[in-house]
Amino acid sequence: AVCANGGFILGDFVDSNTAEMNKIGFDFSGTGYSLCVTSIGDMVSELLSENTTEKMSSIAKELGCTSIGDVDESEFYSNIHLLRDKFSDKDVLNAVYFLDEIKCTAESAEALEYGDTDSFFNCVSRAGENMVRILQNSDCLSDKAVQSLLLANAVGRKFTDGIGAVRICKNGACDFVAAFMPYYLADEYQMKMDEIFGESSCQQYGIRNAGCYEFG
Repeated sequence: AVCANGGFILGDFVDSNTAEMNKIGFDFSGTGYSLCVTSIGDMVSELLSENTTEKMSSIAKELGCTSIGDVDESEFYSNIHLLRDKFSDKDVLNAVYFLDEIKCTAESAEALEYGDTDSFFNCVSRAGENMVRILQNSDCLSDKAVQSLLLANAVGRKFTDGIGAVRICKNGACDFVAAFMPYYLADEYQMKMDEIFGESSCQQYGIRNAGCYEFG
C-alpha cells in the first residue's frame, strides 16, 4: 500500500484495533514509472462485506486457526471437500482469494525490499487478475451491462503488455483501476483513459518516501 506516511507500507490487519504498519525501504521515484489512477465515476461494484470477514474467521476456526492469514494453504486445499459441507462455494472462493492475496502481498513487499520491480509488478498484476477471476465481483451492482472496471483493466493491460502492472482496486466508495506505467507511456495512457471514461478520469501520481507534515 501507499499512504500518507510516504512510500510503501506493509499493513497487517489481523486485529483491526491494533493494525501493524511497517514501512518498506524502497525509493520508487527512481524506477521510471508513474502510478496512474483511473476513477470509474460513481460506479460501485460488489464489495466484500462484514459478513464475508465473519465467514473467513469461521473457515479459519474450522481449520484450527484464529484468522484466515494463519491458515496453511496446503491444509486448506486438503480440506475443501469438508469446508463445502458447511460453507457456500462463494465463501470457499473468497477464502481462496484471501489466501492468495496474503501471499501476493508478502511477495510484493519482499520484492520491493530487494529492489526487484519486475517481481513486484508481477505480484500486483496477479492480485488484480485474481480479483477478476476468483471473486467475479467487478461489474456494476445497479446495471450488470456496465463493465467499466473490466474495460479499464483490459485497456490498461493492453498498454502495459508485460511492462509495469495494472489492477482493479475497490474501496467501498468508488472503484478504480491503478496502473504502474513507464514514463514514456503514462501521458498516452492518461489521454486514452480520459477519452474513454471522461475528462480527468485518470490522474498521474509520483510516490515519494517523505510523508505528510503538519505545519503551524
